[in-house]
Order: sequence, then C-alpha cells, then structure tokens
Amino acid sequence: PAQLEQQISALLRASALDPRQSQTALQELTQMIASCQADPIARWILAGHPGAQSEISWTGWLNGALRTLRADRIFRAGPSPLSPAEPECLWIVDYKTSDTSAQNPEDFLARQRLVYSPQLAAYARVARAASPAHADLPVRLGLYYPRLPVSKRFDWWEG
Repeated sequence: PAQLEQQISALLRASALDPRQSQTALQELTQMIASCQADPIARWILAGHPGAQSEISWTGWLNGALRTLRADRIFRAGPSPLSPAEPECLWIVDYKTSDTSAQNPEDFLARQRLVYSPQLAAYARVARAASPAHADLPVRLGLYYPRLPVSKRFDWWEG
C-alpha cells in the first residue's frame, strides 16, 4: 500500500494538481483501491482468466472511419460473474469512476448503460474479428463502478 500511494502521488504531481487537490485525489483513489480489493467481483474481473488483457487497443477501419478502440479489460470466463463454469464467454468490461453520490443509482446505471453499450458492442465486434479464439464465443458486456455500493458496482448484460 505505501508503494502504491507513492506511485499515485507521483502521477498526481505530474498532472500539475495543487497539493490540496492531490491529497484529496490520493485519498479517493486509495479508498477505491481498498474497496475493490475487498470486492469479490473486482477480484474476479482482474483475475488471471484465459485470454485476459487489460487496456487492449485496436486501430482500424470501423464503419468507414479509421478508429482506435481501447477496452479496459477482456477475458474468457463462465456465463455469469463468479460462475465456476468453463471459460465459454468473452467478457468485455470497462471501468467507470464517475461520482454518483448525488444521483439515484438505478437511474444512473440505466443512463450509463444507454451511453456505453454501443461502445462495448463495438469492442466486442472488433475483438471477435481480431481473434479466432473469440469469434464464436457468446459475449458478456459490463461496466464496473468502484464508487458505487458493492451491490450496484457491476452492471453487466449479454452482448
């Protein structure tokens, strides 16, 4: 934890935040990290799954335009979070650190899914096209919110 705090502090200083902003951001980030460490879903997302990649990036022609897409996390696992089944689905997960404290969590999640589902669907199309290992797998898409209560943190759906 101390080494992680030092690394985060260095990144925040490099971002030219004033000391008060840096301290506040450091506290928020360390709280989110500790909270995620205690969350079985976060540990499952970040576990060593078959085909797991973080910050995977693809550049190419998509719908007639040259685009770069970057998925936070992709991996193969069972059909639902924490399921012990064989890795039969391709999971694509993006992390969202939006501050949701002033919003109704249900409304917030519904709006976020509308906003981000096309983006995650595009990741799925590209991931399947780029890798024969993913071509025929059912897809699961998800958004993980480390600032939400544990019961609401992972919003996922079939893609």
